[in-house]
Amino acid sequence: MEITYSQFDRALFASAREKRVPISGTFELTSRCNLDCAMCYIRKGPNDQAAIREELSAAQWLEIARQARDEGLLYLLLTGGEVFLRPDFFEILDGLSALGLKLTINSNATMITGDVAKRLAEYPVAQIAVTIYGASPETYGRISGNPSGFDRTVNGIRILMENGIRVRLRTTIVRQNYADLEAMFQLADDIGVGMRLNAGVYGCRDGVDNDPFGVRLTPEEQLQCENYYMVRRLKKAGFEVPEPKPPETPEFEDIMSGEIAENGSHKEPQESIFKCAASHFMFSVSPKGRLCACLLMDEPSVNLLPDVKFKRAWEDLKALSDKLPHCQECRTCKHTKYCKHCPARLLGETGCLTKKAPYLCEKAELIATGKYLTLGSNH
Repeated sequence: MEITYSQFDRALFASAREKRVPISGTFELTSRCNLDCAMCYIRKGPNDQAAIREELSAAQWLEIARQARDEGLLYLLLTGGEVFLRPDFFEILDGLSALGLKLTINSNATMITGDVAKRLAEYPVAQIAVTIYGASPETYGRISGNPSGFDRTVNGIRILMENGIRVRLRTTIVRQNYADLEAMFQLADDIGVGMRLNAGVYGCRDGVDNDPFGVRLTPEEQLQCENYYMVRRLKKAGFEVPEPKPPETPEFEDIMSGEIAENGSHKEPQESIFKCAASHFMFSVSPKGRLCACLLMDEPSVNLLPDVKFKRAWEDLKALSDKLPHCQECRTCKHTKYCKHCPARLLGETGCLTKKAPYLCEKAELIATGKYLTLGSNH
């Protein structure tokens, strides 16, 4: 029987989840970025010497990757910060490619030149996910403090595509670019690429001193953006737009966002607060070399340095993750199936895993009214 590549991926992830094999990982190669976005949870200056000194060497990243590959790693995302700030980026990419990993890269595309794109085209990179922050230089100026970032990003995207590299766009909607929502999707259409929406922001990590929550939308504005995205996506695919209704299951947001959702054949252990992939078959490694359960959380984590022993660290991380406490209020809330009360969001919102987050509660209550087509809708 023939199956699609997507079906193969899902079967592979389901097996990895059951056996808790670390098949999917993220390497945060740097916390530095050449933009200064108001809502970013991890961004230090491009020339931050302290951050540079803390970054792992290319050899260290490749040793972690080699050992992780031996334990099952197949899918690897390279992100930052901005990965192209690293002068040894292609040394890292060369070594990772030799390991046979399926690679994806996150970037703002402002540092993409013809020479960079030609070098990238030599490697088996599955996709470059480019974040855009607005549809004009003015909006880029408000978001990142760099108006020229808009033209540089659009130019970088076009150069990547001209070199045969698959590109997908994504955007985070905050107050400074809220008015550009439709224009950004139209820009993606004009360029000829797809785009994903993220209407949420996350609390800062690892010494970043900006204020993401100070620029985010209200819960109702978030839902309006999600509703727009859903309607636009359905119409573009040729589907009839259904009437809004409360979601029947909590997993659809994961499906829409490209994550792996439970298919009903496997139930997480009662002690695990992670209902997503984190610590079950997915991990991240911080710029300082700490193995983390989730890209958005500094803890739980296990230090991989100075002598990398990935297998032992993965076992320790799973044990630490399984001991994290639940938020009992969230578990018993009547709106719990509408709420994205993941550990990372609770920690970012409240600084604690066991406290409910009023912002998320308000959004869940609005979803429960059934007035919106949202990323959590079961359509």
